[in-house]
Amino acid sequence: MESQQKSSSSGMPRVVAGTAFMAPNKYGNCSHITFVLFDKNSEEPDVDDIVLVVNFTSVKHTLKDEDLSCVASRHDYEELTNDSKIAYNEAAEMRRGDISQGIKDGTLERKKKVPRELLKKAQAGAKKTESLIFRYVNKYL
Repeated sequence: MESQQKSSSSGMPRVVAGTAFMAPNKYGNCSHITFVLFDKNSEEPDVDDIVLVVNFTSVKHTLKDEDLSCVASRHDYEELTNDSKIAYNEAAEMRRGDISQGIKDGTLERKKKVPRELLKKAQAGAKKTESLIFRYVNKYL
C-alpha cells in the first residue's frame, strides 16, 4: 500500500504525481477522487508549477462511447468504492501550490496516494485515449 503523501519542510503537503484529493465539482459536491496524473517537475517541485489532474468516475457500462482507456477497481486502489475509470475529458491544470494549500486548509480532502502501478496504468491510458484535450497531449505526453 502507498502511504499518505508526506509534508514538505515548510509544513505544506508535498504534491507530486499520484497525490490524490477530493475536490468540489461545479455543483459544489466532492464526489470524485482527483489526482495528479502528470508532474513535469517532480525532481525540484515549486509551488508555481502547473500539474495535470484527472479524476476517477464510475464505469457506466451503458454508454455507447464510454472511454475505458483506464479502468480501476477497489483492488487497484483502496479509496475506490466501485469500478471506476479515468475521466480524461475532465483533465485540468492546477497550480501545485493551490493543491498543497487546499489540502492544508481543508478545502481539498486528502486521500491516499494513487499506487504507482495504477498511476502508470493511468498515464498509459492518457496516451491511448481520444478524450484528453489536444493541448494537454502536446504538453504532457
